[in-house]
Amino acid sequence: MVNLVEDGVDLAVRIGHLPDSTLVARQVGEMRAAGRGLQGLSQTARRAKDAAGIAAHDTIQFGAMAAGPDWRFVEDGHEIRIAVTPRFSSNSSDAAIHYAEQGGGLTRVMAYQAAASLKAKRVQIVLEKFELPALPIHIVYPTSRLLSAKVRTFIDLVAETVDWHFG
Repeated sequence: MVNLVEDGVDLAVRIGHLPDSTLVARQVGEMRAAGRGLQGLSQTARRAKDAAGIAAHDTIQFGAMAAGPDWRFVEDGHEIRIAVTPRFSSNSSDAAIHYAEQGGGLTRVMAYQAAASLKAKRVQIVLEKFELPALPIHIVYPTSRLLSAKVRTFIDLVAETVDWHFG
């Protein structure tokens, strides 16, 4: 995460809840959180029925989503954590998704990363009703200087023409 002012960056796209700061934030979409799982269609017979059932499945850890050893879910309005020991770990969402397609286990990636595999029906979503709320997508920019016409135009163009509601 760069410091926009110190590093001379005009703007950034940030996914997630923003801490209080001096940056101006404009919400331009939302991203489904990684609280659900994906599995290959060949695994349908072993489909996870509830969040606690994750422990009985092989899991594939995607490094960017590895905030800790637990997978987080929401059940009956409360966050729960399920400890998992991944069968396979990767810092590539493509590798994690491909391995899930081949029957390697359940994985968690962001919605946009799995869109093509979901559309082609190579994977399916499991535990959707237990997923965490969507994360906001913001364009953030510093208030310490005036925005150039190019940056202002870019922000307006994104807000008006881009559909960043992934889910």
